[in-house]
This record gives sequence, C-alpha cells and structure tokens, in this order.
Amino acid sequence: GLHFLGTGTTGDCVEWDGSSAGVYGMTIRNVLCEHFYDGFNMMDGFHNVLVEDSISRNAQQSHTLYFGARSNPMSDVTIRRNIFYDAPFDGIHINGRSTNLMIEGNIIYHIQSPAVALQNGGGGMVFRNNLIFANNSECLAVEPYAHTGYGFDVPEPDIAALIVENNTCWTSD
Repeated sequence: GLHFLGTGTTGDCVEWDGSSAGVYGMTIRNVLCEHFYDGFNMMDGFHNVLVEDSISRNAQQSHTLYFGARSNPMSDVTIRRNIFYDAPFDGIHINGRSTNLMIEGNIIYHIQSPAVALQNGGGGMVFRNNLIFANNSECLAVEPYAHTGYGFDVPEPDIAALIVENNTCWTSD
C-alpha cells in the first residue's frame, strides 16, 4: 500500500541496483508510483523477483518499468497484474540478458514508445494475457540495438524462446 508521488524532473520511484551481489527473492507488491523520471528502475542481477498488483503512471522522462540486465543477467522475473500508463518511452523495458521472464495480465496504455520492449537477449520469455491500448508505437518490440556501440557484449534476442499468447493490442500503431 505504498504511494510515492514525485516531482517529475529527476529520480525514480523505486530504484534498485543489484549489479555487485545480485538481488534474490524480492517482491514488489501494491505500490503506486506517479510523476517520476522513471517508475521502477531495476539494474542488473535480479533473480526470483516478483512485481505485481502495482501501478506506475506519469513517468516524465522515461519508462514506467525498466529492468536492465546487460552486465549481470537476470532470471525468474515475473511482472503480473500491474497497470502501467502515461510514459514518453517504453511501458515495460527489459534491456539485456534474461531467462524465465514472465509478463502476464498487465494493463499498459498511453505509452509513446513500444508498450513492451524486450531488447538484447533472453530465453524462456512469456508474454501472455496482457491488455495494451491507446499507444503511439508497437505493442511488443523484440529487437537488438541497431548498433552495438554501447560497450556491452550481449546476444541477439532468442526469438525461438519467446511465447506470445492471448494478448489484446488495440488502437496502437
């Protein structure tokens, strides 16, 4: 039942960096984030993590939920039954290597970039039962960066290991 209200110009609602030792067995539940630079910003090394029944809205500069996993891969992350809306970039952005990622039962709307972006590697990803509407870009983007000049050696997305089923995408590009 936590409610975080930001100023919108800097900072993230929930920010966690697991790059040095990793984060194991974490649950984020029933959190309301509004009017921050990013909603949830999770960087590197997350394992057995659950984000559920939360709302992230009015991200002012970036994403409503971001998981970065370039330097330290993540595994067994579940993002379910959340509401993500009003963001100038991606609604959910998974950036880097991941295994056993589940994105299920979320409502994502009014996003300027892809509603969900799965970039730069991953295996065993499931994208199921999500409702996506009123966006200005793709519902789901699965792609590497166009150029690898970012200094990270990450693999191409493993499209064969991605399950996409029973999603509704309405009025998006």
